[in-house]
Amino acid sequence: MLAPVLAIVVSGCATGGGYDQRGGPAIAEHIRDLGSPLVLTVQYARGDFVDSAMIDITLQPGVSDADAKEFLCTVAIPWAESSDPPEGLGIDLWNSSSTRLVASDLDCR
Repeated sequence: MLAPVLAIVVSGCATGGGYDQRGGPAIAEHIRDLGSPLVLTVQYARGDFVDSAMIDITLQPGVSDADAKEFLCTVAIPWAESSDPPEGLGIDLWNSSSTRLVASDLDCR
């Protein structure tokens, strides 16, 4: 009896289980579809019961930190907050080589 229950629990963990993704993928898609000249890529990482869902935005080369933070705080975060985000959704902006965090949703709160 324990084996089938354990299999279900382990299977749920591997797929994100019952973690509520809600509007997360749609929020990332909307940010991508804006076609901002600042944005190179937008990727959504599914959340689970250990880690919250994340949207990672990679910026075009040459985008200043100030412009990145303005985009995050005036465009990305307001859209995410009004679009039924998953609990704990984070948004990070990275430089064009994805090696330096330029801005985080924490910069806007």
